[in-house]
Amino acid sequence: NDLYCALADIDARTKEESAALPFIGMALRLLIEIAARVYYKKDTSDQIAGKFLKEAKKQLNQPDKNNISLTNEWLSDKMNLNAILQKYAHGNITYTRDGILTTSKIVADILEYYFKR
Repeated sequence: NDLYCALADIDARTKEESAALPFIGMALRLLIEIAARVYYKKDTSDQIAGKFLKEAKKQLNQPDKNNISLTNEWLSDKMNLNAILQKYAHGNITYTRDGILTTSKIVADILEYYFKR
């Protein structure tokens, strides 16, 4: 929660600059990695973030979860969140403020669902 809030603060302070966008993208990937490692305490595999995102998609796609603001693109498989986060982490994606914001909202919803924060 503190890391996510710090990212929101960095974004708010750097709205006119795009230099912080790669950092924010990489940090979103880090947040998912940390969340996955906390959720799957005994799993030490390299692909744990992808496993966590698949689990999250199944859980959050339930009809009774329609109060969550996740984008339809991710839930309908039009968006591969894991691939986008991987590209953020490795710096081989075009960074846009809108793209980072969309990804950030999805990450926030996942974290809120699993960790109630």
